[in-house]
Amino acid sequence: IAPFLVEVLPLNVTNEETLLIAENLYKTLCEKRISVLLDDRDERAGVKFKDADLFGAPVEVVIGERNIKEGVVELRVRDEDTVEKVAIDNIASRVLEVLNPDENVISY
Repeated sequence: IAPFLVEVLPLNVTNEETLLIAENLYKTLCEKRISVLLDDRDERAGVKFKDADLFGAPVEVVIGERNIKEGVVELRVRDEDTVEKVAIDNIASRVLEVLNPDENVISY
């Protein structure tokens, strides 16, 4: 059992826009009572991906500068082994759809 349902991975935390998107998503999911981990360490992407695999969160949101320029982020669903590009404005609602929070809400 993963300790978190969602892991948010901003790939370049020194980029203000990347970090802002990640923090906003984190806050929104926390407000919806979803257990979420924000990996805001200043580490290489490979290190973050390796650690994310160890945590095993069912959903990962990868926020990279290239995708931000297109107005999207990556949504990775572990059980389905899928990667989906989702508009930044829609990512929180899409994560909630994937999780079906009625069955997955973690109480604090």
